[in-house]
Amino acid sequence: MPFHAGLMVAWLLVLLSQTLLMATGKGQHHQRLGRIAFALVPAMVVTMLIAVPASYRAAWHFAQAARPDVREAQLNFLNHSSGPFLGPLQGTLEFALFVFIALRARRTDSGLHKWMMILATATVLPAAMVRMTWLPNFAFSFAIYLSIALLPMFLWDIIRTKSVPKAAYLIWLAVWRTAEIAVWALDGQPWLDDAIPHLMDV
Repeated sequence: MPFHAGLMVAWLLVLLSQTLLMATGKGQHHQRLGRIAFALVPAMVVTMLIAVPASYRAAWHFAQAARPDVREAQLNFLNHSSGPFLGPLQGTLEFALFVFIALRARRTDSGLHKWMMILATATVLPAAMVRMTWLPNFAFSFAIYLSIALLPMFLWDIIRTKSVPKAAYLIWLAVWRTAEIAVWALDGQPWLDDAIPHLMDV
């Protein structure tokens, strides 16, 4: 989905610009540019929700056109795993929730606002990581990669500010771990495995 990809690139550019503006003391420009987020976020959430079934259907159609052995393995995976559906849905909902918290905190807690925006972006990184086929894929691999990606931010807090924004990390860990446990519990449930193909109309 080129439009979805364009929105994600725009979001990353806005996030980078906002970080640089605050780091250079240009708070007024930061506030003006922040208005773009109010337009970007709803569009991003809508396209991400559209991309969830679109990606699932693309995987299903790929299986139909593949060699018999590949087709059997791919269809077996899609029919007995909810991950291709639940994973992207989890990232979308977490992104929307974290941005909502960040926007609510923008006038009362600038630290929470900043880190929730960054953590919101981190929640959708696995969607990019899964496309990096050169990365080793194993149990909890993307959780490990995400933790590595967030490590510089954690070190920045400790080295630069001599503190850790506990509220932001606690919110992120609570939501992320709860969602991970929910996805793990739901993945492979026969009733859900049967329902998803019907929901995806494949």
